[in-house]
Amino acid sequence: MKARLVKSILHLTAHLPLPLVHLMGALIGAGLLLLPNKTRTIAATNIALCFPELDERGRKRLLSQNLIETAKTFAETGIF
Repeated sequence: MKARLVKSILHLTAHLPLPLVHLMGALIGAGLLLLPNKTRTIAATNIALCFPELDERGRKRLLSQNLIETAKTFAETGIF
């Protein structure tokens, strides 16, 4: 089920213009930020370990940027 969903998203994004693909990726990234998931947990742990000088707000901002950019990259892979 999960593999079929990923394959469908990649197939869809392969036929869309890049700005639209980036928008979809940003929305997926925002969803990753809102919903509990393994990707968010790992990224949050890594950010806390790598940037201990950041306050909680800074870590949350970096986590948000990370998840959005990661999802954009994932969405772009359908083009290739």
